[in-house]
This record gives sequence, structure tokens and C-alpha cells, in this order.
Amino acid sequence: MYDLTQLAPQLRMVSIEQDWKAWHDVMRRLNYMFRLGLDLSDLERKSRDLEKSFATQIDELERSMPQARVREYLAKVSEEFTEPSFAPLDDVWRKGLDDLFKE
Repeated sequence: MYDLTQLAPQLRMVSIEQDWKAWHDVMRRLNYMFRLGLDLSDLERKSRDLEKSFATQIDELERSMPQARVREYLAKVSEEFTEPSFAPLDDVWRKGLDDLFKE
């Protein structure tokens, strides 16, 4: 949720009702950790659709109130946020443990 009213009083909050991207990211991790073999393509599609919808909302705000500089604000917020990415390192850990126990 982004409270954009600080940029201009007539702006509103931009919020996400169902955060499909968050669900997709969580399920990717659980699917990997527990070797569930789940098909996450539906969540991935919904996640992409959500990102497009959000971009459309921002485009509309930029067109209706360019003086608010919504994109600048979002870029600053994004700059200050670090999201740890998920990269399965199964092979690295397995190789490291194999090397350790072979000795």
C-alpha cells in the first residue's frame, strides 16, 4: 500500500487487494523446500497481471497529476527497499557437504 496523499492532497492510496506476487514468492520457496512439485503457473500469471494492473494505476495517476511526480516517489521508495531474492542453492550446499564428509 502506498499513501500518495503526502504528494498531493487529492491523490489517494494505491493498494493491492490480493498480493499474488507475495503468494507466488512464498509458494516458490515452500515448493522448493518441501519438494512439493506444485504447478505455480496460475500464481505466476496472477502475479504478472497484478504488476500490469499496478503499472496501469500509476500511469493513470501520472497522466492526471504529473505535478505530483508519483514515479519519482515510487523510485525513491524502491531505492530504499532491499528485497532478498530467492535463488535455490541446493547444488552448492550439497557439493559443500559432500566435500566436507568425504574428508
